[in-house]
Amino acid sequence: MSLRRYKKELSNIIDFIDKELDVELITDNRKRINVMARALYTKIALETTKATYEDIAHLIRRDHSTINHMIGKVMHHVDGSREHMEVYGRYLESLALSEELELSSRQVESLSLMEATKKIEFLEVRLLESTSRYKVLENRMDTL
Repeated sequence: MSLRRYKKELSNIIDFIDKELDVELITDNRKRINVMARALYTKIALETTKATYEDIAHLIRRDHSTINHMIGKVMHHVDGSREHMEVYGRYLESLALSEELELSSRQVESLSLMEATKKIEFLEVRLLESTSRYKVLENRMDTL
């Protein structure tokens, strides 16, 4: 069930790394470039999502023990790689930007909602004023 919750986020990480490093994460080869890319994916996924090891591993056709291995044996190579840390930084920047844009769109939606609420309140006041005027006119008609 949790995979459904994080699948989009994890898929976005995979796509980002594939594009940035010009590799294919979902492959069976053990070339260093692919192993390092998968380790970078793991690092980003662990730090930016609450996905389980199993969820993270599933999307790259591995199992949770691969994630354990990467943390213990490979992750320090990623941390020491300038290229991989630059990609890591760019991903975090893009994530922060997308969250900021999402927040801005929520603010716009709430602003629009506030404007709509003000308009409704304005119309309600106008309706009450019109009703009051109507009653005044009605009273005058009754007295004639």
